[in-house]
Amino acid sequence: MTISAIEPVGLYELSTESGGGLTVIDVREADEYAAVHAVIGANHPLSALSRGDLGFLAKTPREEALYVLCRSGQRSLRACGLLQDLGFANLVNITGGMLAWQAEGLPVVREGKV
Repeated sequence: MTISAIEPVGLYELSTESGGGLTVIDVREADEYAAVHAVIGANHPLSALSRGDLGFLAKTPREEALYVLCRSGQRSLRACGLLQDLGFANLVNITGGMLAWQAEGLPVVREGKV
């Protein structure tokens, strides 16, 4: 199994085309996520994954595509490795993370405000 990659713009376009039906997880810590996050996705910190806590992912089919986001693309790549070890087969790392997302001017939520 390999880990694929996608740029933030490509993910945003794919999400728009699919009507938001993608599973996007942001593996930054809760405080980072609360400060600013992409308008798509849900928070599930790498620290929780490292402890084996899958949260809502426990019910996610292992073959479903998971798009993984962090600040710069490094933690998300580590999270992809952990998820791969847990049997997830279709993992996509979002290159450049939130830094690239914001640099592209894609929509974000800041401290609860869009």
